[in-house]
Amino acid sequence: MRLSDLIDKGGNALDKPGSKWSAPVSSELNFHVPKPLAPDNDTNNENKETLSQQPPVQWLPSTTAALAKAEQRIKAARKKTYDSTPDAIYQAAQQLNIPIPPSKEKALENAKNAILDVFTTAANDHDKLGDKWDKIAGTTSDIAATITKDLNLALVLERNSDDEHHVLNHCLNSALIVAAVAPNVSTECGIKEIIAAALVHDIGLGILGIDFSYNESADRFKQHVLTGVEALKKMQAPELVIKMVEQHHETIAGTGYPAAIKPPELLICSQILSLTESFERIMSNARNAGKNGKPIENYVQKAISIHRKDFDPIVLKALIEIHGFYPNGTMVELTNRSICQVIGQNNGFPLRPIVKVVIDGSGNHPEKLEVKNLQEIKSLSIIRTITDMNM
Repeated sequence: MRLSDLIDKGGNALDKPGSKWSAPVSSELNFHVPKPLAPDNDTNNENKETLSQQPPVQWLPSTTAALAKAEQRIKAARKKTYDSTPDAIYQAAQQLNIPIPPSKEKALENAKNAILDVFTTAANDHDKLGDKWDKIAGTTSDIAATITKDLNLALVLERNSDDEHHVLNHCLNSALIVAAVAPNVSTECGIKEIIAAALVHDIGLGILGIDFSYNESADRFKQHVLTGVEALKKMQAPELVIKMVEQHHETIAGTGYPAAIKPPELLICSQILSLTESFERIMSNARNAGKNGKPIENYVQKAISIHRKDFDPIVLKALIEIHGFYPNGTMVELTNRSICQVIGQNNGFPLRPIVKVVIDGSGNHPEKLEVKNLQEIKSLSIIRTITDMNM
């Protein structure tokens, strides 16, 4: 069994000879499967006897080290294809004076750098915030395009996960989720405005020098909302963006803060921001729990359970119907340490797809087809994405 050829979003093989997307690593990623020699017709009986004396065919053991090594190669291959663009497209764009968008990985890096720059300036020198909004606004199109072109939202989010910049990562990941949710809801704001608000919604935490480890019921933590609003006013951010940031901890029940408002004053776009940023934190906490060997909860189910009475049903429905977390063909690791390939989806449960076992929890390839419906098997959940290439 071997990792199949890289496939582009149009379904075309990317490693054909001479392809601009070619990544010369597929030969290194073969899982060798010993097979018995077929008996020769002239010496049929003799070969049968010889074969019967051979030990049973064994799959090569898939050790943790071997998987880790394969994953490193996969990541290197993915990075090449992820950032590649056919030269002909660049040449045509240059001839027509068409701006060339950055690669998806570069777009995420640019967005994170923009957030870091704004947060640092806000924390250290408010007077220099005036020219910073253009930096945030300039990243919104790239964020939207990243989600449009890379439907594997889970993989994009996992690429952007580290402990060093927790609040920054949270803001960027929230923007990515917003880009997936917002197109499915009719709102008072444009999609790019909601993405922009998501990128800076917790700027107040950066200014106050606190993060999510701080007591969230404390007045100082709640102060981050209005602190962020003041910073955005100095940045001359659009009015709707400021309003979304101001409302991102409000609820339709009037139980939120800082003003305890309700609809119609509480905007639908503010609810999208609020639900997605809460959902991102649930995802992040669950991922960390999985790394520590703890059971993984259904992210969507938990978010809906917590916020069932906090947001308009159309906003909750949009989160439930998110597509692209684990597209068919995605390789994932489950809580029982088995490696599986996603082969089907469960409507309304994007994080609990149908999977085929490729390597079981003991490191062996199953002899027979083994399919698991994660919506029916509640004891199993996905810990992480291994690769979005086919095996």
